Amino acid sequence: MVFYCSQCTYSSAEIKRYIKHLKTHPILTGQFICGYNHCGATFRFENSLRSHINRSHNFTREEAGSLESNNKQKLELLELKCNVLYCTQKFDDIKKFKTHLNNHIKDGVAVQCYFPECNKTYRKVNSLSSHISINHIEKELCSELCNEYEKAFVYLFNGKIVSQGPDVLRTAIYDSINYQKSRVKKRARANREDHDDTLRNRQGKKNANKMSTDAKKINSLRSINETFIDWPYLREYKIFLAHASELLGKNVEVLWKATIQAVTKPITEYFKVHEVMNEHSKRKAKKSGTLQIEVLEKAPEESTRYIRDAIKNAKNHAQFIKNDIPLTDIIFSFIVRYMKENQDHLYLFVDEELSDDEICKKAPLVTPILIIRGNNLHDSANKYDVIIEKQKSVSVESFQNGILVTFLMYYVFALEYPKSIEGTLETIQRLFLEICPQEGTKRASKTKKATAIHPKVLSLTDNIGIYTDSD
Repeated sequence: MVFYCSQCTYSSAEIKRYIKHLKTHPILTGQFICGYNHCGATFRFENSLRSHINRSHNFTREEAGSLESNNKQKLELLELKCNVLYCTQKFDDIKKFKTHLNNHIKDGVAVQCYFPECNKTYRKVNSLSSHISINHIEKELCSELCNEYEKAFVYLFNGKIVSQGPDVLRTAIYDSINYQKSRVKKRARANREDHDDTLRNRQGKKNANKMSTDAKKINSLRSINETFIDWPYLREYKIFLAHASELLGKNVEVLWKATIQAVTKPITEYFKVHEVMNEHSKRKAKKSGTLQIEVLEKAPEESTRYIRDAIKNAKNHAQFIKNDIPLTDIIFSFIVRYMKENQDHLYLFVDEELSDDEICKKAPLVTPILIIRGNNLHDSANKYDVIIEKQKSVSVESFQNGILVTFLMYYVFALEYPKSIEGTLETIQRLFLEICPQEGTKRASKTKKATAIHPKVLSLTDNIGIYTDSD
C-alpha cells in the first residue's frame, strides 16, 4: 500500500510518514487528503483519515506485518535436515534444528547453511546466525518490500534515477540510526595513534609496499603503462574517450558537457547559501559566547568566504574571456571541500617549468591524477596531463577534459576509488555521468555497513536538487 501526495511527487508506504508530510504543505492546513491510489477523500481531522484508510481500504496492522510473517512461513517450509557427515537427523521444529546445529559447532564441526543453494560453512554459532539473518531473512524481506512498494524506494535527481531498490531502503535505515558516529570515533582514535612513532614507521613500510603492488592488483597480466605501450593510440584524448564510450555504452563527452551546464548553477547556489548560513551561525554563536576559542582558531575568518571569493574570481575571469568556463571549473573544488577530501589526489598544481619526469614524481598516488602546470585554475597558459602509475598517459587541452579523463581511467582500467577522494569520484560517477548501478561500489573503504551509494553523495544531490527544482 503506497500513499501519494496530491500536491507534489512525494510517496510513502507508511501512514505516519504520509500524514507528517501532508502537514508540510501550508495550503493543506486543516485538510487531510487520502493519497491511497489517489483516492482524494478529504477530512478535517487526522484520526478521521486514519479511520477512513482502515475502513475503506482494508489496511490493518496484520497487513503491515504480512511480509515478516511470510518469511517465517518460508523458514517453516525448509527441509530441516542435518547436512553434517554421518548425521541424518531430521526435525519438524526450527528451534530444535538450530540447537542441534549449534551442538555440532560446539564440538568443532563445520556446519553448512541450511538454506537451499547456499554452500557457506561456519565454525561459530554467531557467524552462522548472522549469515542467515543478513543474507537470507533480511535480504528477502528487503527485496519483497522494494518489489511491493517499488515507487517508494527510488531516489531521483533532476528527474533521473540516482539509486533505487534495496540500496535506498538500506541507506535510509543507516541514516536513521546515525551509523556515522562509530566512524567518527574510529577516525579520532586513528588520529591519536598517528602520533606514535612506532606505528608511523610501520605504516610507512606498508605504504611503500602498497605503492609497488597496486599496479599488480589492477591487472594481474600487465601494468597500465604496458597497456599504453602496446596501444599507444589510447594516449590520444579523442580515441581514449571513444574507447571509454564503447565500454560504458554512452557518449561520455556529450553527456559530460551537458551535465556540467545543467548542474553548475544549482551547485554554485547551494554552496554559496550554505557558506553564508554557516558564517551567520558562527557569528551568532560568537556573540552569545557559546563558540569555543579553539574552534575560532581552527576556522579563521578568511576561510569562511572561500566559496564566495572563488565565485567572484571566476566571474571576473569569465567577463575577461567572455565565456562561462571559469564558473564551471570551480564546482569540482566545491565538491571536494564538501566531502572533506584531499584535492591534491584529484588534481595537483605544479611549477610550469617542470619537465615530464619531474611532474610524474610529484604525483602523490599511483591512481589517476590530473597534473596542472601553472598556479591558477583560470590561467589560459596552463598545461594539463593525466598521470597514472606515476607515468604521463594522456595530455588534454582544458581542466574539464582533464577531470573527465582522470575519472574515466578508473572505469577503463577497473580501479577502485582511493579513500582520500572516493566521495568526489562517486559524485562525478552518479551525478555527471549517470553511472548508477543498483549494487556494488568502487570505493576502496568498504565496511559491513557501507551502502552502494556514498551517504554524502546522496546528501549533496538532495541539497542541490532543491535549487534545480526552483529554476
